[in-house]
Amino acid sequence: MHWHFLILSKSQQYLNRENLLIHSEFQRYFRNQNEDGKNRWDEVANGIQGNRFYLDELIYELRMLNDEIKYIKSSIYLFDSEVFDLLNGLSQTIHGYERTEQEYDDIKSFMGFLWAVFTGWNWIDGYKNADYLEKMITRVR
Repeated sequence: MHWHFLILSKSQQYLNRENLLIHSEFQRYFRNQNEDGKNRWDEVANGIQGNRFYLDELIYELRMLNDEIKYIKSSIYLFDSEVFDLLNGLSQTIHGYERTEQEYDDIKSFMGFLWAVFTGWNWIDGYKNADYLEKMITRVR
């Protein structure tokens, strides 16, 4: 998904793409302006709203993630209820976003979800320093 974000924000020159896997770097980079002086995350949103191809590509990537979550839930007994609840909630949320349309409200909600996933942000705790999702996944046994 990062590659699509870089294309849409006109930031293909960003060299250390692996760094975008770090929440704080993703947040820092996409909060700033591109060479055109426009906010990168706003450019991603505008690009998705204006080009169905990119919206479909991102939804496809989320479907693949959801398939992986469903596989884990069906093949591994999750003793940890917190992990099960997180994966179940994430799966349901992704399923809901599969119907995202290019309308302003849909895109705004979709972008909020993606921002939360890639920056570790939530309404209760704000930004977390650690990758909560990664911690939960390591608890799957």
